[in-house]
Amino acid sequence: MAKSPTDGLSAADRNRKIRQDALREQLSKQKLVEQVSDIAKKIGDLDQDLEQDKVQRLKIAAELNLKLVNKYLPDLKQTELIGDPEQPLQHNHKGSITFVGVNADSN
Repeated sequence: MAKSPTDGLSAADRNRKIRQDALREQLSKQKLVEQVSDIAKKIGDLDQDLEQDKVQRLKIAAELNLKLVNKYLPDLKQTELIGDPEQPLQHNHKGSITFVGVNADSN
């Protein structure tokens, strides 16, 4: 796979990122997370009487919205690091990552 000299990603990785960004934008416009928040407020409002079947339907709607969001949007707290064989990455257990040289013949 050819890599762009500017971003270090393969064409497949760039296309995946473009699709993820477009899907993230589409889901954001649907405001699924806001809908879940609104449902939580409705269920938690002690001044409003809700029938049990309505509560169940609201809970199901919230769960479906969250599953959709979680399925298509990666956890943004996680970061993937892809090392270059010519300049491998090394974690030093202090929260930083450094580049180190490794001889390919040593494996």
